[in-house]
Amino acid sequence: MKNIIILFICLFTYNSHSQEEKESIYLFFDLKNNKKCIVEDGSGNKLSLNIYRKELKKDKVIFHICGEQFFLNKKTEIDTCNVKNIKNLNIKSLNYIKDKYQKENSFKHHVFKQINIVEKISETKIVKYLNVRWCCEWISED
Repeated sequence: MKNIIILFICLFTYNSHSQEEKESIYLFFDLKNNKKCIVEDGSGNKLSLNIYRKELKKDKVIFHICGEQFFLNKKTEIDTCNVKNIKNLNIKSLNYIKDKYQKENSFKHHVFKQINIVEKISETKIVKYLNVRWCCEWISED
């Protein structure tokens, strides 16, 4: 009986830890920003590229933020709203999400409940790209 109680306590503790609430976050994407960052091209060469780059591929949009890739299926929900709404968003930096990923023992796409990208498209409008997928170099781009 004592062993069953200990087992129950261990399972309960593990279960409550594994169900820890993951946060939904936004990353700010500024295509107009001309600042550069150093990115490795996969063959050991280093390139100086714009921090923010957007690439259109068949059925997806790839957001590049200084070496990290975020994929958006073109069929995914996009929300355009007033720039005043930006203050209500949980905007985090790329360093924040990379640090959190380093602390987790998981895949990039499992660290957060949801990653969204917000882009300012005019002085009064922003676009929210909802539920982008944070990916790695092993994702096929065909």
